[in-house]
Amino acid sequence: MKRFFRKFVSWKTLMIIAVLLIIGGMAGTTYYFYNKYQKVKKDPNIISQEETTWLVEKVSKLMVLPFGTPTVATVLDKEKLKDQAFFNNSENGDKILVFMDAKKAILYRPSLNKIIEISPLVTSTARVALLNGTTKAGVTDKAQTKIKDVADITITNDGKSAQNKTYAQTIVVDLAGGFSSQATQIASLLGGEVGTFPTGETKPDADIVVFAVQ
Repeated sequence: MKRFFRKFVSWKTLMIIAVLLIIGGMAGTTYYFYNKYQKVKKDPNIISQEETTWLVEKVSKLMVLPFGTPTVATVLDKEKLKDQAFFNNSENGDKILVFMDAKKAILYRPSLNKIIEISPLVTSTARVALLNGTTKAGVTDKAQTKIKDVADITITNDGKSAQNKTYAQTIVVDLAGGFSSQATQIASLLGGEVGTFPTGETKPDADIVVFAVQ
């Protein structure tokens, strides 16, 4: 996400300014959006924080939400999640709000403004295997540091290499089929995606496997 904004923010800024000028020619409004994107360039996390606030506001009108700020993720490829019951009715673009303290996950569809699924989180500890999906050294050490604060996980197999060492993106797989919340959090923290187990790999003795690339 950070690389995305660094690469495309200037283009998006110019497009927004152009549209605003065409529609209304309002210099004040243009100046507002220009300054907003200048802030994004300095702190890309502003987008994530604002989206989370917006989602909480929308979903809170549909149900009483648990206390706290949720971890938010987006369904990018529903086909890769079809083996997980929570995502049976999901569509690309759906949002997952995970409230760890309340042990609850919510699947929300912004396009319809509807809650699609609500599920209690698994309270047992997920055994996580970290595999290096590249030829670079130290990848799993960095990944372990980033996910060390995820609740209800324990690292059982780190430092080993995957069969395929040319993964372009971190892939997190819920092997056990009951740890979607932990898998979603891990994928979010590592800038990866939750997916299916890659062909050609050997399944480790774990509930969740991470093919890490950075």
